[in-house]
Amino acid sequence: MPGFDDPRNIRIREQQAETDLATTNSELALAKTDLADTKAQLVQAQSDVSNIQGQVAASQTSLTQTQAQLASAQSDLANTKAQLVTTQGQLATAQTQLSQLNTSVTNLKASAAAATAAQFVYAPMAGAPVITGISPTGGSAAGGDTVTITGSGFTGITAVAFGLTPAASFTFVSDTQLTAVSPPGSGPMNVRVTTPLGSSAPTAIQTGP
Repeated sequence: MPGFDDPRNIRIREQQAETDLATTNSELALAKTDLADTKAQLVQAQSDVSNIQGQVAASQTSLTQTQAQLASAQSDLANTKAQLVTTQGQLATAQTQLSQLNTSVTNLKASAAAATAAQFVYAPMAGAPVITGISPTGGSAAGGDTVTITGSGFTGITAVAFGLTPAASFTFVSDTQLTAVSPPGSGPMNVRVTTPLGSSAPTAIQTGP
């Protein structure tokens, strides 16, 4: 009839609409699935960003600590250099003092040699004591060392002297031996034994430095 669609056409359009609706629903479901996947990816991306930010913060902290350690090491190096300079100065001073000491020792030896070369020794009187040995041949500058003197003619001993200084004390042992306690003194000096028959020839001994 004019003005009405054929029922078959209407059915075809209904089927087409149902198919389109099903397709749309399917596409909508896919879109929802894609949206869910995208949200999950976004959450993962945010988690990754958070992790990276944490790693960056940790790296910055580590960098700060490393810089502090570097500054401390540089300070230690500067202190070590300063100590080295001080030590070098002390070494130079010690070397100067050693050189001066060596010079003093050399001068003392020269003076001792000159003094020995300029000595005039009188022969002992007949029957006067004779010193043939002294032990020990050196002692403390403060004195107080017991010195054993050997020789002959010590009977009747009246004095023992170290240089111009009398012994602190002396003990007669026999005609060939006596002991004497050294007085304070320094440097080499001669020991003399005196009896009524005269004095012995001087015999050198070292006292003090």
